[in-house]
Amino acid sequence: MHFNSNVEAAYLMWVAAPGGTFPYLVEAVGASGQVVGVEISPEVAINARNRIEANGWNNVQVVEGDAATVCLDGGFDGLVMFAAPDVYASPEALANLLAYLKRDARIVLFGVKVSRRASAAVLNLIFRWLMKLSFSFTPKLNDEPWCVLKDQLADLEVTEYLCGCMFLAWGSFRRMPTMYAP
Repeated sequence: MHFNSNVEAAYLMWVAAPGGTFPYLVEAVGASGQVVGVEISPEVAINARNRIEANGWNNVQVVEGDAATVCLDGGFDGLVMFAAPDVYASPEALANLLAYLKRDARIVLFGVKVSRRASAAVLNLIFRWLMKLSFSFTPKLNDEPWCVLKDQLADLEVTEYLCGCMFLAWGSFRRMPTMYAP
């Protein structure tokens, strides 16, 4: 896990997906912590809320909205972006979400990328084709989708999977002096 699970009452922001990571995020924040999800799709938000209700998670909520403009309460100890290139590759979305993070908050992102390996040429074509099924504003794949975020992280680490076509990146948020401090 790339979050400090020893935090007594972590406040964690999660972006995208119908909640498949909720069990892990709930465990990471503990009983006194809070997980707040941001989801742009009304249908996916409904599925996430159904999962929350079915599991009886009283410390998880979903806010429906665009990550670039959503308004949230509080300062977050972490941000998870799971398969959310429309967020982690968007300067506008990141500027909005990062404003809600505490200094040294942990950031984790996972997704698809273009591989530089020749052996992954077919996978690159498949993932590029699949990305066309996403939102119209989802950016095109590149080989470093974390590049918009890398100057904001004090200790960026990246691990590649599936011949370099998938990645897991993480680090500690380095709050810039001009940013909002909750």
